[in-house]
Amino acid sequence: MGTICIDLGGGRCRVGVVDCARVVNVKELSLSDSDISSRLAAHLNDLLKDQSVTGIGVGMPGWVNLDRQFSQPNFGWKDSPIDFLGVFAEAYIRSIAVFADSCIRAAAIAEYTFGAGAGHNMMLYTNFVDHAIVQRGSLLEVAPHESDLSSLIGLGPDVIVITGDNAAANAARLGLYTNVRIATATLGEDAVLIGAAELVKTVISE
Repeated sequence: MGTICIDLGGGRCRVGVVDCARVVNVKELSLSDSDISSRLAAHLNDLLKDQSVTGIGVGMPGWVNLDRQFSQPNFGWKDSPIDFLGVFAEAYIRSIAVFADSCIRAAAIAEYTFGAGAGHNMMLYTNFVDHAIVQRGSLLEVAPHESDLSSLIGLGPDVIVITGDNAAANAARLGLYTNVRIATATLGEDAVLIGAAELVKTVISE
């Protein structure tokens, strides 16, 4: 079946199954629904009936620290609408790996592996607010908002991949200030799901 992946960015909850970078069975839930936890848990439990599930990957709309604990996502973690302990109860019982990282890092590893960053040594991935760097297939630990874009460009990426609204215009604007190759992201809204699956693979193989 593949990996069950959840994208919590953009004020929504998007769930899909990823197998070989292909996203299927996508379902979208609203984070504003009062029963979001029970609906998400029920949907995951249905997907978990397939014994070939390899793990669960979660893209969070905020920074996830090195212990993969959640910190200040943009919907307010202290007031999170989701009871994750309850949502993942069945996965925990079955010892299925559950791994979380920030949306920007998940999308970055997807673009590096399958999209605009493929074939490059070091890729800087940015939406001009949050940034991620992938080098030789590994994410470097750069916290969103911690480093400005010019400092990260100074690390020497051989490609900068721009994502988000007005990506093409932002890419053209940035091209006036750097000689680094610039590209726009190619995987669209599936990038976080695909990247979350890749990160789960990494955890399982360790």
